[in-house]
Amino acid sequence: GHQGFEHSSRCARAADHHVGNHAEVLVGNDLEELDERVAVGADGLDADAINARIVATTDAASGLLRGLATSRGWATLPIPPDVGGRFSVLSAVGIFPLAFAGANTDGLLGGARGYQESLLLRDAADNDALRLALLHYLLHTRGGMSMCVQYTYGDPLVLLGDWFRQLW
Repeated sequence: GHQGFEHSSRCARAADHHVGNHAEVLVGNDLEELDERVAVGADGLDADAINARIVATTDAASGLLRGLATSRGWATLPIPPDVGGRFSVLSAVGIFPLAFAGANTDGLLGGARGYQESLLLRDAADNDALRLALLHYLLHTRGGMSMCVQYTYGDPLVLLGDWFRQLW
């Protein structure tokens, strides 16, 4: 149950620590670009000083970014191996940048934890998540309906629609 939430709370604390120490958040599309940006330096710092300020969110044991982080001595936060990318918002993938940006991650994780607990304690008939999953399953397997359509009316909801679409 709560292991993921406890890990995410540790990520938020790590972000708090690094913000206080002026950590760098670097985003790049490839490792060569990222490595080059670190080697060139920024804010008058040499590569060693920059390396000490970087936190990489990456696979716990392997991968290109893991190798670069290890060789450069970067602090790392592991991506849970059993959580797919689009579902990783409550892991280090989402919590660390949110905490770094000043979001109330304790409140976010507390709300998610509370909702998870309430779903686990409910009867199936009162469990909204289970009912929605069952409805989708039955419509697909018995009703021949394999598409799910969501309409978001109004500009404030456009990002919700984008998020929902990528789940399918």
